[in-house]
Amino acid sequence: QYSMSDRDIQQQTNNQMLGRYKVLQRLGRGGMGDVWLCEDPRLHRQVAIKTLPVHNQQDEEFVARFEHEAQAAATLNHPHILPIHDYGRQPLPDGSLITYIVMPYIRGGSLANRMTSYAEKQALMLIPQALTFLSQAAEAIDHAHEQNVIHRDIKPGNMLLREDDWLLLADFGIARMLTEGDRLTATGPGFGTPEYMAPEQARGQAVMSSDNYSLAVIAYQLFTGRLPFQADTGYAITIQHLTTPPPPPREINPALSAAFEQVLLQGLAKQPEERSASATAFVEALQHAHDVASSEATYRKAAVSQTANTIIKPDSEQYV
Repeated sequence: QYSMSDRDIQQQTNNQMLGRYKVLQRLGRGGMGDVWLCEDPRLHRQVAIKTLPVHNQQDEEFVARFEHEAQAAATLNHPHILPIHDYGRQPLPDGSLITYIVMPYIRGGSLANRMTSYAEKQALMLIPQALTFLSQAAEAIDHAHEQNVIHRDIKPGNMLLREDDWLLLADFGIARMLTEGDRLTATGPGFGTPEYMAPEQARGQAVMSSDNYSLAVIAYQLFTGRLPFQADTGYAITIQHLTTPPPPPREINPALSAAFEQVLLQGLAKQPEERSASATAFVEALQHAHDVASSEATYRKAAVSQTANTIIKPDSEQYV
């Protein structure tokens, strides 16, 4: 298996075509495939096409898994889930096979891009804005779970942003498609991104709460400016997810309240049953902790201001 290069797609596809779609340029490359800007000549619109790592045409298990997961992902209909327009496969002269997913082209980049821009400025996203993004993602995750679909690769790079900051969760089914040696009725091994992967998923036992854990990792990163676990290799990061408690968020960002920290750490619980019942419940708990802390801060500020006025004006009839 390998990801196609520009040369591959130019030489091995017919006139730079994937099915009926004309390839214009590559938008991005990742461990689970490349993304290309393409033109749909039938509907006269630009689309984004994700090409998966090339497989042998005789790999019937992969083809079955690809079609099953693509169909499942295409049934997800939610305002915060990137829809799938089409999917297909294209045999190549050398006996290999290109499979691809056709999606809308979103111009606003990803949450990962937004987080990188904040990191470069050594700043954190404002909590209300971060909670808005998390809430949109949580709605998408919970909807998928209601349809018995586990994403398995929740990360900022899969959260696309329209220009109005509307979040669209992408790449449902991709991790499952690329899980080798997995039967459609079984739980597959932990294919995903180590920095965001839940402990049980790393053991090959992904459950719905695994997606919620990944969302909690993103929340931790948004509110502290760093990932809970960092190491030189993906394997070392995975071991930390399995065995090591995350650093307390308030040690990194003292501005967070104790209640807010507690919600973050509950989201990163090693055991799935110890986490919030849903992704939305997790974000709502964060929102509540933030609201309480903000109210208390406002009350303290008002009390201090009133005390100062009383000290400055001892003859005043206002008392604290």
